[in-house]
Amino acid sequence: MPSAATFCSTTGVVAVILLSACHKSPPHSAPASRTERGALGDTTAFGADIVRFNGTRTQATYRLAAPGHVLLLALSPGERIERIAVSAADAAPMRVGQHTTYLPLKPDEFAAGVQRAVNQEELDRCIEDQRNAADRRRPKPEKRDSTGRVISEGGGREESPMEIQRRAERNCGARLNSRISQQPARRPRYLALIATDVALSADQVDPWLNSLPVPTEDVLAALTAVADVLFRDRRAAWSAVYRRWW
Repeated sequence: MPSAATFCSTTGVVAVILLSACHKSPPHSAPASRTERGALGDTTAFGADIVRFNGTRTQATYRLAAPGHVLLLALSPGERIERIAVSAADAAPMRVGQHTTYLPLKPDEFAAGVQRAVNQEELDRCIEDQRNAADRRRPKPEKRDSTGRVISEGGGREESPMEIQRRAERNCGARLNSRISQQPARRPRYLALIATDVALSADQVDPWLNSLPVPTEDVLAALTAVADVLFRDRRAAWSAVYRRWW
């Protein structure tokens, strides 16, 4: 388990990520491979949300609408849960607002993150090139004869800027997706965050996580199992959110 990471602000919230569970999964939970994000617990208590990742997936920004203590976990099906960060037991709760934290990546994940950023640059450049080409083809201002009538120079209805943008996005996106689809599939990986009103420490969390089975692909069952371990002997308010990281 990695050591606890330092947050860019001074409050705590708990993050959790999928975990296999002998726990019975909720009736409508979806396989992790098709799930992008979700929530569990008292979802209104802290207003917790994982807002975004940076281009290389080395940073995550999350938001709290109420102060809370923090734990962040990462998980891939078939691998042990990884603790990314947990606030110190004696630390004050994380304050309301947005917070950014660094995420540890394996070498292959970092390389994939760099490639993702390159792909985005290529996509943006492709869209811009197609928009510029459409502008060059745009009909010139209408010409009129001596009587004031418009001289027809052929051509059909002119595309609006929005239509040009969407067509460029479709064309460039299809080209990029075709290339990406030929690459080997990666197992989904998730980042999870749990906000709670009780302090947790690395010394407490690590043994609990080590006692859990290796995660399967049921995200909600995994989070439920983690929460059962973390809070079964505590009177605590908590809220868990997760979002696909890879």
